[in-house]
Amino acid sequence: MYESGSEYAGEPDPGGAADEAGMDDDWWRVDPFEEEYAEPTAERLLEVACGREASPELTVGLARIDVTQLSADDAVTVLQQAQRVAAYVAGFESQLRSAVTDMVVAEVQVLMDQDRDSGGSRFVCAEQVAFSEITAALRMSPRTGEARILEAQVLTAAWRPLLEAMLAGEITIDHTRA
Repeated sequence: MYESGSEYAGEPDPGGAADEAGMDDDWWRVDPFEEEYAEPTAERLLEVACGREASPELTVGLARIDVTQLSADDAVTVLQQAQRVAAYVAGFESQLRSAVTDMVVAEVQVLMDQDRDSGGSRFVCAEQVAFSEITAALRMSPRTGEARILEAQVLTAAWRPLLEAMLAGEITIDHTRA
């Protein structure tokens, strides 16, 4: 049981365990948050990156790795991890592109219905207008933009397992297009 002694709050007992361990008298006054810690090695950063799921956080971890400090095999592993991030981003973009396209089509459809009610005639469908608007906003050629939108719509529907694999960083967009 603790018995109060002559020591006052915060002072270690002279001749106690700290003195016997060879520590100096001020060991307990050091603020660990003021000490400088060594930057992790490139190998350690790579080890941590390999354990992470494909996500934006993985990009941050990979950006800290100096590949010149790694072996050739480890440098290739960094490249593989970067490819996982690229797959995640492509999957995320596909999901987003499909959702945005659906929103734009719905809005254009409402506008076209209002025009038709006021006596206007239709020469294009809402999907064509939406595809053109999105393609122009993304600064793509009409043909490429339409292909990417259709690809995104298929990935979020019938090819959903491929999209899930992309988001997990297991396959790239090139694998889904093959």
